[in-house]
Amino acid sequence: MTSVLGYDSLNAISLNWYVFVGILIGSATVFYRQVVLRKGFKFLIYVGFLLILVYQYYMYFLIDPDLNIESFYLPNLLKGIGHGILYICLTIYIAKSVPFKHFFQGAVCAQFYPYQCRDSFRYCYLEPFFEIHAARQYWFA
Repeated sequence: MTSVLGYDSLNAISLNWYVFVGILIGSATVFYRQVVLRKGFKFLIYVGFLLILVYQYYMYFLIDPDLNIESFYLPNLLKGIGHGILYICLTIYIAKSVPFKHFFQGAVCAQFYPYQCRDSFRYCYLEPFFEIHAARQYWFA
């Protein structure tokens, strides 16, 4: 971000506060849904992946050389919420379902899983879609 958009390191790092707040909001969401409502994990895992996907779309269509830094607050907040929900749900799910003997192996796999799914999805579906969309914008602009 510092080289493409010309922001200094201090401004780029200050965006991490919004990610931190998003992680706190995601943690509170998981706590409310699990402890107060006593609901399952499936919906929260879908929401976590969806928010990370929305962040990817938002950043792809948002980047512009003349963009101010305030425009990055919402996408980074969504990224923090998505990561907070996803990692806490997967860790709690592993803790409940895997015996202690295999817990650490399961936890490592659970933390690796979102990155693998996101990267696979991005390379298979998002990049071709973005290339087609960019070509349409170029030819019809």
